[in-house]
Amino acid sequence: MWRNLTSPVVRIALIAAVCAPAASAQLAELTELPGLTPWDASNVGPVVVGENGATGEYFEWTSVGGVVDIGGVIAGGGVGGTPRISDDAMRVGGTDFNTVSGFHELSLYDRILGTWTNLGGIGSSCSTEISSGWGISGDGNHIVGLGWFTGCADAHAMQWDQGGGNTDLGSSVAGESSRANGVNFDGTVAVGWQDGAGREGAVWINGVQTVLAGTSEAQAVSDDGTWVAGIGGSATLNEAYRWSQGTGLEPLGSLGLGGFPPPRGFSVAMSGDGSTILGFDRGFGFPTGGEGWIWFDGSGLMSLDDYFASLGIVNPNNVRFSLPLGMSADGKTFCGLGRSDVSLFTGWVVTITGDPECFLVVGPSAGTSDFSSIGHTWETQLAAVDQTYAVTLDDMPAFELPIEAKPRGKTRRVPTPAAEFAVQVLMWNPGAFPANPEQYTHGLDVTLWSNGRVTSNPYGAGDGMEIRHQVFEGTDGKRYVRFPFTIEALGQ
Repeated sequence: MWRNLTSPVVRIALIAAVCAPAASAQLAELTELPGLTPWDASNVGPVVVGENGATGEYFEWTSVGGVVDIGGVIAGGGVGGTPRISDDAMRVGGTDFNTVSGFHELSLYDRILGTWTNLGGIGSSCSTEISSGWGISGDGNHIVGLGWFTGCADAHAMQWDQGGGNTDLGSSVAGESSRANGVNFDGTVAVGWQDGAGREGAVWINGVQTVLAGTSEAQAVSDDGTWVAGIGGSATLNEAYRWSQGTGLEPLGSLGLGGFPPPRGFSVAMSGDGSTILGFDRGFGFPTGGEGWIWFDGSGLMSLDDYFASLGIVNPNNVRFSLPLGMSADGKTFCGLGRSDVSLFTGWVVTITGDPECFLVVGPSAGTSDFSSIGHTWETQLAAVDQTYAVTLDDMPAFELPIEAKPRGKTRRVPTPAAEFAVQVLMWNPGAFPANPEQYTHGLDVTLWSNGRVTSNPYGAGDGMEIRHQVFEGTDGKRYVRFPFTIEALGQ
């Protein structure tokens, strides 16, 4: 990130010192759920649903009621499926045991009535299962999954529709299996996989299948069905992807973890408008051994750990959000598994509790690049956006200044530039400023000197906002720099 004029060793030390904010606005909250596997989250509530391995049932979690088992049957022992919840938190899709048929089936849970309804299959069974539920639509009226077609020989993607019953979505390769993992808001587009030439991503638009050759499973779809996200394959060099009929395949990039064979990118969830995708990169090893990421249309992919840190999350056990599994359609609640200082496997939920309006963006130098968050894309005055922090007028991140050791004797050491970078503050607030919701400061080119001095030079143009640098001494006796800003319309 920093344009460092010293050696690589010094560069690493400076990044470690400078890139750790001493304070930032807390706009998100973390809840750890040890021993549980959270899978999905609603817009309303929010309500999180997942698997309780200790009881073998699904659970729901709310910030008020905590964890409550709701029945259903978790995956394992020949039973498939995942719990998924509708946007309004009224319905949960998954798999339950039908005491009448004696089989596990794709099923629907009504949270108001507290009851499960078993929904049957497409005509066959395998072991103790007729079908399994893997996804639910945003409106709660459609559930998709897998139904056994010819005993245990093959299974087909299937869809249940409120008022319409079950539909066999079929397989485009005779004798091979398929499955639907997700479905859009109104049930017109389902996504999943098709076996044949290996396991490849598949999309069913009004029941008509398209195979995404050279990819692995399709996992998520936008509300209107335009955008699909999934697991990388040969066509994307193992990177997770986004696809639409208009654009074709778009690799999303990677975290560059390295290793052999190279890690694969997994998209697991998508916001309703398709602008945000949640996923992880992982190679061989234990499930939480990879790294989570979040992708924004316009600014690309960033570490999920860094994104949550930019929202000021309090994380006492140092959870690494390495295996995200679900995200609400509004992009405000996230859940999954991770590793921490106290456990290799811990469930977690992160909820964005405040709507960030202003962001401090940090990059290597002046230039032009895009940054996207909260459903908006800015054209910044930075060559690249390396780090972002949600900020408020009275709560800004502060960065410790590098100060070299004083030389012995009378020799006077001439200060040298230790690091250089550029910053800017961006705002999007249509509620407060409907006539001019996007405002921003000019860029600020910053030099940190080896003796702790800071100099800055403004460049470019601002719109409604001003930024400057401020050096101060913290209560710990160390010196810090931060970048206060003002909003002209507020007179502050």
